[in-house]
Amino acid sequence: MERPEEPVEERDAQPPADAAHRPQLPPLRVPPEAAAERTPAPPEAPPQPQGLPPLAPQADRPRDAAAPMSLVPATPESERKEGRSGLRVALWIFVPLVIVAAAAAAVLAGSSEPSSGGGSVLSLGFGRTGSTTLYRTQRVMQGYIQISPQSQSPFELSMTEMESMRVAAAAGSETKLAVATNNWGSFNGQTLSPVAIDLPVILRANGQVASGGQIPLSTSQGHIGGMPGTDLFLPTLPDRPVHAGDTWTVDYRRPFAIPDSGTLRYETSNQLVRFQTVSGSRAAVIDTIARVPVNVSVDLAKLNRISPALVNQLITNLQLTARSRFAYRGLVTYQLTSTIDATSHQLLRSTVLGNVNVQVSATGVSSPGSFRIVSGISQVTRRVS
Repeated sequence: MERPEEPVEERDAQPPADAAHRPQLPPLRVPPEAAAERTPAPPEAPPQPQGLPPLAPQADRPRDAAAPMSLVPATPESERKEGRSGLRVALWIFVPLVIVAAAAAAVLAGSSEPSSGGGSVLSLGFGRTGSTTLYRTQRVMQGYIQISPQSQSPFELSMTEMESMRVAAAAGSETKLAVATNNWGSFNGQTLSPVAIDLPVILRANGQVASGGQIPLSTSQGHIGGMPGTDLFLPTLPDRPVHAGDTWTVDYRRPFAIPDSGTLRYETSNQLVRFQTVSGSRAAVIDTIARVPVNVSVDLAKLNRISPALVNQLITNLQLTARSRFAYRGLVTYQLTSTIDATSHQLLRSTVLGNVNVQVSATGVSSPGSFRIVSGISQVTRRVS
């Protein structure tokens, strides 16, 4: 049987007394088409319950738009307005969080890179003209001197060196350094004698040595401790901006300290490992793997052209002649880790682990001949001031 329909007029005319206080279920949302076709309620119909009272309307908005809990079905226009309002709220919350997070990441990374993301330009320097930098180096070399296949004489050299570098002149990317060293230590348990003579160094901002360096003294200790290719351990820097993790290779020829006396060929692979903070300053840490074929000579006749007084001193103290000549042929390899101040561009610290395998041939001396030096080398250098 069908239930009899209740009269609409009677139900609408007598709403329950507590209807305004009971929780109202949200009405079904009517599609826009259906809403457009609905006919408005007759004027005599009672008003729909409104839940909480509406907020005071703004001057330029209709009253019904300000009601927070309107039961009137939403229209597309109202949905778009509500969506735009929600989007603005989300952007006000999300965008500042992104900015703060990005700033924090940049600070923690210690990045030196410009905001354009172009990377960092690395260079090596020693300050203005007249400024002086002091370094302390500790070196250990252990190996043997081989005079013949059946004869090997082991040795151990332990040396501490204080090195002063004063900027004598600067032009463009090159700096001329007046270098002075003082070393002490032991060689096979005996007091170490001086091992090398310093000549002025011209250094480029990319870490390449243009000229100068040390000349080994013609003694066993000098041949070992002053071995060509072990006087200046410097990183070879790239000619482009780089980011942490980037790698580059640099090959170049370094003239020996005595003009027209051969070259040292540097074949290097490098990496910018990271940026870190050292004593409050930002610094770049660079790893270098180098292979240095050695083909140079200490020829007193050529040295006499630039320093006759030095040659006279060598002849007198080391029982040499004006025709004495010492040729070095072989290979120096090493792994170098350098820390460079990104603001002052000065070398702060370096560590070296390497090997030496070089043949030394002497002519114009009382006992001419040749011998081979095979040795490991470990070294730590720190900037003192």
